[in-house]
Amino acid sequence: MSSFEMLLKNSSAKLNKKAVITIVNDIKIDVDIIRVVHQCLIHIINNAIDHGIESPGERIAAGKIENGVLLLSGYIEDNKYVITLEDDGRGINTTALRRKIIEDLHEPEDVVNKLTDEQIREYIFKPGFTTKDTATVLSGRGIGLDFVYNSINKCGGTVKVQSTVNKGTRITMSIPVPEF
Repeated sequence: MSSFEMLLKNSSAKLNKKAVITIVNDIKIDVDIIRVVHQCLIHIINNAIDHGIESPGERIAAGKIENGVLLLSGYIEDNKYVITLEDDGRGINTTALRRKIIEDLHEPEDVVNKLTDEQIREYIFKPGFTTKDTATVLSGRGIGLDFVYNSINKCGGTVKVQSTVNKGTRITMSIPVPEF
């Protein structure tokens, strides 16, 4: 946890934002898997700070507290580790995301408009895809969430994203518990 607190402090400072991270529920995880999850959480936290958490002024104007809040949780269900990171930021605007998919990936507009919001949010895991017009020190190159998706997939797991505009985003990684 201390490494995530330090990461959050440093990342927030680089972007003049404020945020705290809390563990809601902790679990013991196989050492090989925790290494993968730790690397994935670094990317997810940086994306939460850069893309999700608003500046203190924006948060206050939106009726939120000045500090963004990230909640880290883990549990075991159906013989799988389930790890979530949830933020209380701006959420993913699927309308804007659809526009970026059409413009940057040159996907046909009629096809993109038929996709559900859930399917649209899955595009954030595509290699090289970013919603940023310019990269920052933390994100915007289309690498981080692609890394997360592929790393969890190599472990036999899945990654899901849920989001509500102005409420926040939750990324859930589900990985099979290894058999010993």
